[in-house]
Amino acid sequence: MKNTVLFSQYEALQKTYQYYASSLLTYSQTISTDAKAPLTIAILSSDYFLHIDALYTLWQQQDRPWHIVCIADDYQESRLALNKWYATRQTPCLQKLHEQWALPLPGLHRIDIEPYRFSINMLFYEDNTAWKQFVGQVHCFIVDKQEGLSEALRLSYPSPCFLAHSTQFTPLVEKVRYHQLALVSEVQSSVAQNNYVFCTATSKKPTITSRIEKGRKIAVIGAGVAGAGVAYALANRGWTVTVVDPIFALPLDEALLRYSSGAVTPLLTADDSHKARLSRAGILLARQRWQAIKHLANIHFCGTLELNRDKGHAKDLLEAVSTLNFPKEWVRLVSPEEASDIAGIPVDQEGAYFPLAMQVAPLQLRQALLQHPNIRCQSFTVTHIQKEDQVYRLMGEENGTQKVLTETFPHIVVANAIESVTLLKQSGFDEKILKSGQRVNALTRLDSLHALSGEVMIIPQHFVKGGPQCVIGGQGYYLPQQEGFCVMGSTYVHGDLSPKISKKGQTIIWEKIPLTLPVTLEQLQESGELKGRACVRAVVQGRMPVIGELEHMRGIWLACAYASHGMTWSSLAGEIIGASLEGEPLPIERDLLWSIMPK
Repeated sequence: MKNTVLFSQYEALQKTYQYYASSLLTYSQTISTDAKAPLTIAILSSDYFLHIDALYTLWQQQDRPWHIVCIADDYQESRLALNKWYATRQTPCLQKLHEQWALPLPGLHRIDIEPYRFSINMLFYEDNTAWKQFVGQVHCFIVDKQEGLSEALRLSYPSPCFLAHSTQFTPLVEKVRYHQLALVSEVQSSVAQNNYVFCTATSKKPTITSRIEKGRKIAVIGAGVAGAGVAYALANRGWTVTVVDPIFALPLDEALLRYSSGAVTPLLTADDSHKARLSRAGILLARQRWQAIKHLANIHFCGTLELNRDKGHAKDLLEAVSTLNFPKEWVRLVSPEEASDIAGIPVDQEGAYFPLAMQVAPLQLRQALLQHPNIRCQSFTVTHIQKEDQVYRLMGEENGTQKVLTETFPHIVVANAIESVTLLKQSGFDEKILKSGQRVNALTRLDSLHALSGEVMIIPQHFVKGGPQCVIGGQGYYLPQQEGFCVMGSTYVHGDLSPKISKKGQTIIWEKIPLTLPVTLEQLQESGELKGRACVRAVVQGRMPVIGELEHMRGIWLACAYASHGMTWSSLAGEIIGASLEGEPLPIERDLLWSIMPK
């Protein structure tokens, strides 16, 4: 009997969408002359899975990308509802949702049913004001309940449409008028006792100019994991991307390519700080977007075991895990015995295990990201960005000769780390003029940008009996073997632009590893087989990244100040910039976006 009732609900809603298919599809074509511009749909309903499934069927009848936004205030209920509907109707859409459904972690989760073409943007948030956390513009509202509607309407496109249950239509009209929208059409249907009203509205809101009206073409300055991550995200959205960096003129350092390795581990804080939430978002997006290149980039999905000799820090970490009560698929406490089993080496203390953490070779990741067919790499040193009407031209040097690139770009991404501020100043983008005529600093978030150098040790695996099976983290880190070597890190020296390998640095690193190892540092140093490397990171106060468009110079985007979390922020920045340019809902909440914007 229960399945019969569920089937009847499903069939009734499917008939409603079939009835309104022409109206919805016609409206979809009116939002932009660009057939690739996305339509965003907000669902305010307890049965959002049914609406998502019906919308997916409808979406397949046209070419425009559709992105769904909705809120789940109770994760367990949402999981049970998905299981219920999937058991009743195993449609392709519900099957993909069932396979990809997000972990019960607070925040915004993007699930791509069809990559970049049909996505679900689900916010787990126990508050009706949660709609204000979305960043984007909603074209269509599906309304089965009033909770959150006023907040959702603040995201409205100037001329939205509504599909509302008849019981919600009268209160909907009142709230629509309150938000200075005027209904201009109304159609009502009664299909299998499932009454819905379709209507459109208009307003005097200014229409937001499309960011893609000048074409999907962009230049990225800098070919590190920051620039490569942005380039890859845009290339996947059909953009033609030119990446410029003098490094392309240099021969590939095969040894560095083979041995460089790093960890991508979630940050955890008891108060779930902005940085911790950003870290979570970055890692979840990276795992999703890197699936297609995981073998090419040599990504090792091994997890991280967090330990520390600093007993105060260790106690804080263990308490944070208990306080937050995140799912065990994200983090769990482990005993010394379980920690030893996970790591494959003796561990004599409790720890926190992050199953979704990764070991990633940064140079191999960069190479894999830049191999996308929509990306062109060019050896060029940019010293000045010249604004010309509504486009930008790159000026600089190529092989020691002054040169101006003939191609212009409507958008530029500055992703050249510590050199970002210098380039912006040389281009005159570091100041803005107020209405009073006063010139003021436009890059206050970058005032504290400085070098943070670091070195790592590269140890032949036979000295450490093969090394750990997962990343060992704490004050330092100890990575599984790659190409016969284990990497340990790292040091942190502020203001150092010329780091070198040193015995002092090796001692600092060695003392950060919270394990008893089968070799001494002195034995490694005397062996003549110990390798290492040193690099410079770019960091600002607070060690948060700086990602977003310059408010006073439209078309200039920043992706810099990644500190020691370059791979964590790589996909995050790419998805933020890519979604912003395409007009998709952004993949992080509004308060997080504000915390990393250049200002």
